[in-house]
Amino acid sequence: MATITIKLLIDKEKNRVVFAESDKDFVDILFGFLTLPTGTIIRVLNKQSSLGSLDKLYESVETLETKNLETEACKSMLLQPRCSAESLCEDLLINVDDSKPWRIYTCQSFDCAKNYRHYSSVSGARCSCGKLMDKLLQCYLKQKGDVFLKGEGKYIISDDLHVSTASIDSTLSLLQKLEIKDADNLEKRVVDVCRDEVLALLKRSFQSKTPLSDVFLREPTLFSRDKQEAKVSDATQINLGDESESTDQTKTISIKLLQNRVTHEIIYAEAGQDLVDILFSFLTFPLGSIVKLLNKHSLIRCIDNLYESVEIMGVGGNDRIEHQETQNMLLAPMLYPHFTCSNQIMRIEEQNSLKYTVKKCETCWNGNQLNKCKHEANVLELTEINPKLRKPGKDQGGGYAKASVKFMVTHEMVVVPFSPVYGVDVIKELKAPVGLLVDKEVSIGEAEALNLLKACLISRNALNNVFAPKAPKKAPNQIMRIEEQNSLKYTVKECVTCWNGSQLNKCKHEANVLELTEINPKLMKPGKDQGGGYAKASVKFMVTHEMVVVPFSPVYGVDVIKELKAPVGLLVDKEVSIGEAEALNLLKACLISRNALNNVFAPKAPKKAPSA
Repeated sequence: MATITIKLLIDKEKNRVVFAESDKDFVDILFGFLTLPTGTIIRVLNKQSSLGSLDKLYESVETLETKNLETEACKSMLLQPRCSAESLCEDLLINVDDSKPWRIYTCQSFDCAKNYRHYSSVSGARCSCGKLMDKLLQCYLKQKGDVFLKGEGKYIISDDLHVSTASIDSTLSLLQKLEIKDADNLEKRVVDVCRDEVLALLKRSFQSKTPLSDVFLREPTLFSRDKQEAKVSDATQINLGDESESTDQTKTISIKLLQNRVTHEIIYAEAGQDLVDILFSFLTFPLGSIVKLLNKHSLIRCIDNLYESVEIMGVGGNDRIEHQETQNMLLAPMLYPHFTCSNQIMRIEEQNSLKYTVKKCETCWNGNQLNKCKHEANVLELTEINPKLRKPGKDQGGGYAKASVKFMVTHEMVVVPFSPVYGVDVIKELKAPVGLLVDKEVSIGEAEALNLLKACLISRNALNNVFAPKAPKKAPNQIMRIEEQNSLKYTVKECVTCWNGSQLNKCKHEANVLELTEINPKLMKPGKDQGGGYAKASVKFMVTHEMVVVPFSPVYGVDVIKELKAPVGLLVDKEVSIGEAEALNLLKACLISRNALNNVFAPKAPKKAPSA
């Protein structure tokens, strides 16, 4: 098993990685993450990638019967998507993608190969004769040499995967950023990295801002998830850029949503091939293309940092990447040939298909040899077919989902053929009141499709995040603009003995390192959400002119009337509205007056001098 040795600089006091030092081989592996289609990531992480709703989307494809797809090959294309940079990534010392690149499939019949001269890049495609193209041929197009970075030299990688060339500036910058003041607290550690660690780094880069510390210093049981789904509302900030760049800015699709008319919660969507193809195509998108589509703001901080690092290292920057073509494979990786859809409304490009030359005689064709023939009696130039087309052909486009099938997409991105019975199960699961459910038609254009992509990356409730986003949480009825400090995380180093003793966070054993997160004391159910309120929502209160606040009491009210000697016959009730201006006036009046309510809602006219 291949391994790479790297050096870690560790802050012993806070048990964190300050940075890692490595040569280009380890950085190439990290940069290789940008070339991976999300479907590949989910597959190698055993459907536990924590990529928002995409694990559920992947499982939907797995369980979907092939009769609901355009061709049998569509399932292979989505569950094992090919990568346009796969030949380059074959030279990585540790390649997380365990699929075999440069394998192609043809018909078993030598006559078909001679007559049609077709091949498929995925298994399950059908030849023009109607048979499966399941004869495997192997290409030998591997390159040897540099993968992404060129030359020699050292690199430093921050805990959140920002890569820079090793220098005094980059080293001091990280030490100062992390407020490291005492070098005695720093420790060097040499670690060996194999495929398991690389997979763990890949997974933690989606969940955490400190994947290096998580993988090399902490127990998996102490991992925490840093992402906050509240940030998904940022997905509405998609900037489409110059409309002239788009081939069809006006293209939209319509879907129906089942929604709670009071809470606006989305139960599920009813959709056809067009929406399902867009959702399924997310599994074929490389990470680098996703970051580009989302204007370098995918909300997955570590992946965004890797992307930014490539830009800095690339042509025109530090010039550590040899060719513009290589840089493009990281910053704008194309889809593999024939992986785009006809109804795709996002701007993502597809690689041109390759022609493949086979030199084989009929005897060797029918044998077991993989593309090895000494006779070279026939030279066949094979052209790639589009596996999504039911009638074999070389045309681009097509779709994954069957055009004649209606689908249901749940709030969690579970995609199934439309079923009223299954729909009732979803309604029951969400405990949605049937009497409040209404249908609503919405249109999806490029912006909405990008928002869906962004929400699917980071949220398990993507439909609601896009079509029924919640306003940012704040204190109930708080209408003044005042910000709240972020809560702190508190690291406790204690064993069970010291925990049960009387010592305050002093333990020499350091058997456990616990990172504690502050809860919101105002919430009845303990949690970390912001907001909440102080006064009980079910209680009605009385506020006197002097700002005495008590639970509402008619008897106490009479006492106040008597105290002020107010004539009962002249008393009336009056309803007023309080906005931000009135709230600020109340604050001001409370600071300087003992009669705040009257100062704000019944101010006396300024006295003026009597007329002469």
